[in-house]
Amino acid sequence: MTTLSNTMGFLEDHLKRAVPGAVVSHWPEQGALDGEVVVCWKPPAGVMATMPNLRLIHSIAAGVDNVLSDTALPDLPLCRIVDPLLGKAMAEYVLWGTLYFHREFDRVSANARNGHWHRYDQVAAADKRVGILGLGTLGIQAAGLLRSVGYTDVQPSVSIGRAE
Repeated sequence: MTTLSNTMGFLEDHLKRAVPGAVVSHWPEQGALDGEVVVCWKPPAGVMATMPNLRLIHSIAAGVDNVLSDTALPDLPLCRIVDPLLGKAMAEYVLWGTLYFHREFDRVSANARNGHWHRYDQVAAADKRVGILGLGTLGIQAAGLLRSVGYTDVQPSVSIGRAE
């Protein structure tokens, strides 16, 4: 098993517990190119095409854009993480960011630092449009949370992928 990063050593103990007897190597260490499974987040371009024994690519992220951007990517099974807690946390982060800019908290914070009080016109969530770039697993959860608090005009981007 190969990790295509010199910063993913934190996974080694977990991988060895999950697959007893596995040999885990980290690119660019010697032997890394002999791996049958790659565990990666943003692999160096072209490296996987040089791995003759490679049978599976596993992204440790929810998305796989960082992997698919490799123009020399071998035609092999590609798996990714689907974690409901990650989706919930990401949806909450998207809600926070949406509220931050919708309610102009940046201006409010700046005014507070400067000792100014200004009242801003409030716009209902239903009157704001929110665009979501990518409506995969995470995007669907974010859109659902936004709609649940009143953002009714949530627009997905056009994608070559499909929502699951």
